[in-house]
Amino acid sequence: MTRSASTILIVDDEIQNRKLLEALLLPEGYITLSAGTGEEALASIAQHTPDLILLDVLMPGMDGYELAEILKADPATSSIPIIMVTALDDHGARLGGLSAGAEDFLTKPVERAELWLRVRNLLRLKALRDLLQDDSSILEQQVRARTIELQRFRSAMDATADAIFLVDRGTMRFVEVNATASNMLGYAREELLEMGPDRIVAAAPGQLERQYDALIAGRGTNELSEIQVRRKDGALLPVEVHWQAQRDGADWIIVSVLRDITQRKEVEKRLQNLARYDTLTGLPNRRLFFDSLAKTLAQAAKGGWLVAVLCIDLDQFKNVNDTLGHAIGDELLCQFSSRLVECVRIRDAVGRLGGNEFGLILMMQDSQQDGCALVATKIRDVLRVPFDLAGHSVSVTASIGISIHPDDASDPDTLMKHADTAMVQARQAGRDTFRFFLHQ
Repeated sequence: MTRSASTILIVDDEIQNRKLLEALLLPEGYITLSAGTGEEALASIAQHTPDLILLDVLMPGMDGYELAEILKADPATSSIPIIMVTALDDHGARLGGLSAGAEDFLTKPVERAELWLRVRNLLRLKALRDLLQDDSSILEQQVRARTIELQRFRSAMDATADAIFLVDRGTMRFVEVNATASNMLGYAREELLEMGPDRIVAAAPGQLERQYDALIAGRGTNELSEIQVRRKDGALLPVEVHWQAQRDGADWIIVSVLRDITQRKEVEKRLQNLARYDTLTGLPNRRLFFDSLAKTLAQAAKGGWLVAVLCIDLDQFKNVNDTLGHAIGDELLCQFSSRLVECVRIRDAVGRLGGNEFGLILMMQDSQQDGCALVATKIRDVLRVPFDLAGHSVSVTASIGISIHPDDASDPDTLMKHADTAMVQARQAGRDTFRFFLHQ
C-alpha cells in the first residue's frame, strides 16, 4: 500500500483533538478515521483495519493502555503500529505505553513536522516488517539466492530517499542495504554486505551492541537521533537515524533508517554565524564583541593584565554614502576592516559595532601601557593610504576613543561607554585623532 492510501485511525475522547490531528494529516495524503472511545475504536478496526493508530492515553472507560493491550494481544491487529498521544511527559507514562505495546509517543500539543516524521517512519518500518515476515528466509547470515521476493524487497527499499541498513544482531553484519545507503557512503552494495555497522558509525567500541540490545529488550528509545557515519573516503557525514528491532525467527534484525542532514547542519551553522558575525565585513558583531570583552576582562582579572578598548568611528562616512552611493560605502567598510585586522596581534579582538563604528580589544602587560596609543597611531597611518573604490580614490580619517581596565572600569558596559565618550571627544577635537577617557 502506498503512503497516499495509508489509513490512520485517530482515537481521542476530545473531538477538537481528533479534528486537529485530521487537519495535520490530510495535507500529507493520508486517509483518516476517528473514534471517541476505546469501544468505538474496536468497532472501527473490525470493519476496516487501519495502517496506523494515533491513540490518546487518558480516556474515560477504556483508556489508551487497555486498548493497546487488547490490540497487541490479537494476532489480527498486533502488527498495527501505535503512537501514544499524551500530555504526560514522564518516564512512567512512557514505560506504561511500551508495556502496552505502543511503538512510539507524541507529546501534546502535537507539532506538525514531528507528527509527519513519526507517522512516516512507522509506516515505512511496518512495510519493511511485512516484507520481512512474508519471506524471512532472505535475512540469513549470507544473502541467499536472488528470488522474486528478494527483488520485491529491494525495490521497496530502493524506492525511498532514505538510507536503509538491516543488521543481523548475532553477527553484527549487514544483511541488506538499499541503493541510497550505497550512494550515501560511497560503497558498492557488495562491499557493505561484507561489513558491519562498526565500520561506518563513529561510536565507541561496544556502544552499538549495547544500543541494539537495549532496543531488543524494550529499554532503548526509537526516537530520532543524530549521529555521524564515516564514508568510504573517510569523511564524516551527519545523519538523522531511526532504529527498530525486528524478530526474525530466533534471531533479531536491527532496521536503521538514515537521512543525510548535511544541508540542515550547514543552514544551522549559517544562522549561528548570522547571529554572531557581521554579514558585510565578516567581523564579530556587537553581540559577539561584548561576549569577547567579558571573557577577556575575566582573564585579565585573574592575571593582573591591562585591557584597552578602542572605539573607532570613520570620519565623514556619510559623505561617501551620499556622494558615491551605499555600495561604495559598503566596499569602504570592507576594505577598512581588512586594514584594521592587520593593525592588531592575533590575540587581540576586532569587531564591527554598527554602521561605521568599529571596536578593538587589546590585552597588555603593565610594561605595555603605551601599546594602545601605538595601535591608534597605526590605524591613523594605514588610513593615510587612499582607498580604491570602483575607480574612485577615497581618503578618510578616524576618531578613536580609548578606555582602559582596570583604571577606567572593570565591566564591559561601562568600559565601552567610556571608550565611546572618548571617541566623541576625539571627534569634537577636530577628528583624525585619538583621546583617552578622562574622569571628570
